[in-house]
Amino acid sequence: LYGVYVGGYLHSGIGGFGVDLYQYGWNDYTESSIALQYGRKFSENLGAGIKFKYHQFQINEYGEASAIGIDLGAVQKITKNFRVGLIISNPFSGKINENEDLQSSLLVGFAYSFSGKLAAMVEFHKEERDQLIGRLGIQYLPLEKLRLTIGYQSIENQISFGFGFKPIQSLAFNIAATLHPILGTSSALGVEFTFI
Repeated sequence: LYGVYVGGYLHSGIGGFGVDLYQYGWNDYTESSIALQYGRKFSENLGAGIKFKYHQFQINEYGEASAIGIDLGAVQKITKNFRVGLIISNPFSGKINENEDLQSSLLVGFAYSFSGKLAAMVEFHKEERDQLIGRLGIQYLPLEKLRLTIGYQSIENQISFGFGFKPIQSLAFNIAATLHPILGTSSALGVEFTFI
């Protein structure tokens, strides 16, 4: 299995605009998407956004199908150190084909910053036809340019860990791995670059 994600974000006086591309699968099955998004702050403590996604699915010897999806999200800063976020995906299920819809889902997340160096995050994710997933993450910054993370996912008791390194202000590298009890280790590499 492989997955590739590329995204960009532009901040302006009227909010932020983003685009992202995603592909996942293997030789006989692939799913990909392109998304356009917009978000803005409505007050010092509240921000919200919307994302429109075009999904395409392809299975060798069976053909391909596509669907349009939508995400609605918001983040509320409760106190200086505590935030709550919400994402609703596909509230009006898009049709992939006659027998299949894009699943609706709800994600609720909480983040608490203990200090400038230590933060904890918890999220609960429920898709329409799947069981509830709980995730817990802890992030620690031992140095200004180094970030360490560890995470846990309730489904199949997956554990993940990673680190990020920011050699200069405009460039950051992230490396992570997930330990799955059956499938073994999956790794990921991320690169962030700020143009302006």
